[in-house]
Amino acid sequence: MPSNFMWAPRTGIKASLRRCTILLIALALSPIALAQDEARALLQTVLGEHIETPTLVGQTTFKVAFWKIYNISLYTDSTNFNDEAPYALEIEYLRDFSGEAIAEKSVQLILDQGFEEGERLDLWQQQMTEVFPDIDKGTVLTGIHTRERTSVFYGDGKYLGVIEDPEFGQYFFGIWLAEDTSEPNMRTDLLGSESL
Repeated sequence: MPSNFMWAPRTGIKASLRRCTILLIALALSPIALAQDEARALLQTVLGEHIETPTLVGQTTFKVAFWKIYNISLYTDSTNFNDEAPYALEIEYLRDFSGEAIAEKSVQLILDQGFEEGERLDLWQQQMTEVFPDIDKGTVLTGIHTRERTSVFYGDGKYLGVIEDPEFGQYFFGIWLAEDTSEPNMRTDLLGSESL
């Protein structure tokens, strides 16, 4: 009788347990994968409502030191960005944030662009606070700059609200796309050759 005879059944049990564990993990994750697929399909539908042929122009990841904060993608009707045509920025958050914190940071970055009308900025901050939800890691926030120059927002493909002021859209989306953005490398990644 082989010397390892006593161990053979245990090895078989361990292998079976490992296979069962993998199967259970796969079954547990399948609803998550399905939900992500459904969210992606919903986002594509949302983009299609505002942009005739949504085309990815560029994408990048925003980092602070070693921490990844969010992935961001720019969509337009073609690979040539034109701020007169509808476009969308899709931000997938890699950390949790409150809607209020996102609004406050946006105001700071709008101020950095030289906007000085305090009352309008206060109004924009109030509107953003009302529109932006608290964000969990993995949430996708989509901002669409429409043909009418309004700013429409969606969270995981679900409508959140609109800010009508055309100048808000210029400055809000300018956080990433303006020539004087505080993140020129991000702008280059989003616009590609269009930024040169």
